[in-house]
Amino acid sequence: MLSTILGVGVGFAIAFGVKATNPDEVTITWIKLPGDIYLRILTLTILPLIVANIFLVTATLDLKKNVNLIGTLIGTACAAIIQPGSRILIEGGDSNSQLEGSGLSASDVFRDIFMNLFPDNIIGVALFQYRTEVINGTTGEKTVNSETPGSNTIGILFISVVFGAAANAVGKMAKPLIKFFEAVSAVVTKLMAIFLRLWSPGPRVS
Repeated sequence: MLSTILGVGVGFAIAFGVKATNPDEVTITWIKLPGDIYLRILTLTILPLIVANIFLVTATLDLKKNVNLIGTLIGTACAAIIQPGSRILIEGGDSNSQLEGSGLSASDVFRDIFMNLFPDNIIGVALFQYRTEVINGTTGEKTVNSETPGSNTIGILFISVVFGAAANAVGKMAKPLIKFFEAVSAVVTKLMAIFLRLWSPGPRVS
């Protein structure tokens, strides 16, 4: 706690001091570097931690007794990912109306969501997204790109839940797989704790 307060205080002091000198882009880049690296390290550990823990929760729950809980978790996660109502249609009521500023229709967006929800590649789901892209805004020409760079979060969630439920149903034969994900969770948690302990003061300053 003390290191956090100290880091924030030093960060503000350095920021005001550096701003007064009108630094160039190179200086700003190097000052931001520790914070950027810190965020990249956290991003590195978050995905395997989420996958492992969602799998473990689903694999070890009594599905018959916790159906409502699982449904609530899935619904909450999907709502957070999809964010219903965050995109406004120019012409309400028509499913083919263009989404403001995107050139896409509501139908395009929902198709992308469902295609991402059911991925066809368990490895690619961490690397690519399915996305409809507008080629020509004037003519409205579109193309589908199933290898748009970026993690398919909703697909990762789906795979974690489904594989966890399957492991739960298999029972004893899935114990080695469950042990593996327990180990992954423990290792990633340990790594995150080490990173936070060793790296935290620098990013707070930057």
